[in-house]
Amino acid sequence: MRHAKSSHGDPGLSDHQRPLNSRGRRDSPRMARWLSDQGYEPEIVLCSTSQRTRETLQLMLDQFSGEPEIRYYDSLYLSAPESILWTISSEHGGHSRVLVLGHNPGMSMVSSVLSRQALQMPTAAAAVLGLPAEPPAHETPSHWLDDLSQQTPLQLAAYMYPKGLDSHGEVAS
Repeated sequence: MRHAKSSHGDPGLSDHQRPLNSRGRRDSPRMARWLSDQGYEPEIVLCSTSQRTRETLQLMLDQFSGEPEIRYYDSLYLSAPESILWTISSEHGGHSRVLVLGHNPGMSMVSSVLSRQALQMPTAAAAVLGLPAEPPAHETPSHWLDDLSQQTPLQLAAYMYPKGLDSHGEVAS
């Protein structure tokens, strides 16, 4: 998932310190509700250390029925796909439902590479990726994230962004 819409209103702040704007504060819980309603609540969240990703996550947490483990990583701040994949495979903590909360262009690139289709990740977009219904014999749910790479055969299970939802967080018709 990419962080929600951030503010560019204070030129004195570094990129890392930029907070969410009002749209970002509105969209974060809506996207969390969608994830929850679809059955995609995370067991663990791997989150960039930037202010806008931290705020996105904090606004999402109340929409989840459980409390995911949360870990923050500098390696997810404006990172390349290889760094994102390394962080996931080394830090998923044995969990199979992992929410990675980061930035573009890395989130668009890693989602596109893993799903093998061009995915644009506007602010607060979520791409849900998982093993295909018939995973290769050597891939099992208990360890598939350990060896995550650009060659891991994943399937796009769902994709959503805030403009695809109505004001109640339901899929817009």
